[in-house]
Amino acid sequence: PSESAVQTMLRFFGWDYAGTTATMLCYGAAKLIVLNMAGPPDLAVYHLAWTVAYSLYLVGHGMSTSLLAEGAADTARLRVLTSDILIHTFVVVILGAVLLTVAAPLIMSMFGSAYVQESITMLRILVLSSIPSCFITIYLGVARLRGHLSMVAIVQFSVLALVVTIGPLLVQSFGATGMAITWLFANGIVAIGILSRIILTNEPLQNREWLTSLLAAWQRQIGKLRTASNVRSAADAQDDPA
Repeated sequence: PSESAVQTMLRFFGWDYAGTTATMLCYGAAKLIVLNMAGPPDLAVYHLAWTVAYSLYLVGHGMSTSLLAEGAADTARLRVLTSDILIHTFVVVILGAVLLTVAAPLIMSMFGSAYVQESITMLRILVLSSIPSCFITIYLGVARLRGHLSMVAIVQFSVLALVVTIGPLLVQSFGATGMAITWLFANGIVAIGILSRIILTNEPLQNREWLTSLLAAWQRQIGKLRTASNVRSAADAQDDPA
């Protein structure tokens, strides 16, 4: 490969590696903060609630990976692909968040009565934090596709900075639940910052085009849900001898 190609590759993986390292440090730092400030019993409760809630975080990671694959093969449709991914992700994550929020007492009670009282609120807050987290993750996929590699690291380091600065204060005040609040606050602030930057740096026409694309993606999603419902209803009618 040419020197410019090598430099491009090193720059991509350099920023991406830095951002990924920040995210891994963030996950580890959160647990260490809970352990050192709240103690091992609270860490056990936090770790269990985090493990359950993290399943929703993974939805964003999976969708971002799909966007990278599809977007790299068809850059001309990046806006449409991003809109479809965003709408589909939010439908899945919000429905999952509602389900886990309602079922939190049942889920945590399966691990023993010691986990029920504090872990229910903690799980619900962590589940809520997955919504802005998924938005952040998808934005990182778009940033990689567009070559905005420094933003990949900046966003992930921003979440890390918020977690390690605010986390100890909230854990000191609220125990392990404070770390759940920290995740919600950190992801929410960074997501709002990203959205504000997009709106302020884009031209008004670009913002309207994005809004139109998102509305079209929503209509496509509703159409798919209606089609699936009609197919299911038709199948039930065929199975019913009456």
